[in-house]
Amino acid sequence: LYIGTNIEIFGSEPNIACRNLPGLQELFVAEGNRKIESYENIVYQKGSTAPLFIPAGITRVVLKPMKTVEKNTLFNLPNVTEIVVAEGTERIEAYAFEQCPKLRTIYVPEGIQYIDKDAVYDCNSTYEIVYTSTGIHEVTM
Repeated sequence: LYIGTNIEIFGSEPNIACRNLPGLQELFVAEGNRKIESYENIVYQKGSTAPLFIPAGITRVVLKPMKTVEKNTLFNLPNVTEIVVAEGTERIEAYAFEQCPKLRTIYVPEGIQYIDKDAVYDCNSTYEIVYTSTGIHEVTM
């Protein structure tokens, strides 16, 4: 999905739009859009690290670098199997990743300081957390 420079919002409930496009896996926001931007097929408000819109069909989520992964950063994504958390992330809070039934692997930076015991909630019970260098240090748009 290509999002032009004239699209600025996804309505008041971006998750509803996500559910209405179950096969959507890739999207790109045009350079020059004043309000939103894309990074690794995820839409963000300009300057924000919290995802605004994640395609329902996406299988691998690569998050922008952020200090803390907050509650509901990833929520109700039925096809996600992998999550990559960027270098520099220090904390993953409770319910950061919720209702991802196919989740198998979460890659987190070796230097992460805290992962709440409920950071992954109502997901596949056999997921694995892999501590590694994710190689994602900064975002250049």
